[in-house]
Amino acid sequence: MRKTLLTIATVLVLGALPALPQGSTTDDNEDRPTHVVFRALLSPSHETPPVSGVNISGEGVIEMTLAYTPPGSLSQAIVDFRVNYNAETPQTFTAMHIHRGAAGVAGPVVVDSIFGAQVEASGSGSLFRQNVVTDLPTLTVIEAILANPSNYYLNVHSTTNPAGIIRGQLMPDPATASERQFRTIGTQLDRMELMLRNIGRALGLVFPPAVTPTPSGQ
Repeated sequence: MRKTLLTIATVLVLGALPALPQGSTTDDNEDRPTHVVFRALLSPSHETPPVSGVNISGEGVIEMTLAYTPPGSLSQAIVDFRVNYNAETPQTFTAMHIHRGAAGVAGPVVVDSIFGAQVEASGSGSLFRQNVVTDLPTLTVIEAILANPSNYYLNVHSTTNPAGIIRGQLMPDPATASERQFRTIGTQLDRMELMLRNIGRALGLVFPPAVTPTPSGQ
């Protein structure tokens, strides 16, 4: 009987509560991602126009570590650029950027890697650069990348192809995206339990304490 009354009371109270905007929380920073990884399959054939006569390929990883200030505003983005390449045709790399543009479209540079000195590339190797972004215009671009990564691409430039020698569209890293999704679901369930317990207390009802599962065999 008590369980039935509790269910009815909970439904009535929840129905009387004002609806929250979709995606809103009591903590504006809590649901914002703090660690995001994108991958890009790099090839001369992805350049616009495609580059021919060279044998080079690569995989790019863009890793972002994000920080926020209330009320949920992006205040810093540490952007790590990693490229593993295989250059059977030797190249001299000169720059590495994130550009705005869909596949087949040549777009402007929006996030620099702070590349520095040129790199002579022959055979297999890797590149790593980091840019700590704090300026508002670039932070706004980072927000746009988070919302629609496929509209941006990683481009590596060389002396023989200043406009770009290997390029690839950004794609969310599946493993990182799945981990973040499960973490978000867990957070939502925890909030729901807390909300129901608070409603029960307000109605003078008593919930049993949360039970921690005991490992089997103990």
